[in-house]
Amino acid sequence: MNLCMDMEEADEIPNFREVDWAEFRKELSAQLDELPPAAPIVTQCQLDNNCISLTKALQQTINSQVPTSTITSKSKR
Repeated sequence: MNLCMDMEEADEIPNFREVDWAEFRKELSAQLDELPPAAPIVTQCQLDNNCISLTKALQQTINSQVPTSTITSKSKR
């Protein structure tokens, strides 16, 4: 009889409560400054590309500025 339990890997999730929002804003501003200047959007392709660029800027800022918390099966919800 096998009584061993499978161990789950701990998940790391962003901890937005611990963010230094001033630094976050600076980093996001730097990321947004690298995007092309604002221009009228007239095609769906332009809209899609602008949305992708904005999403990448936000994700890069979150990855660099937001600390992570380790969640285990014994953590409080």
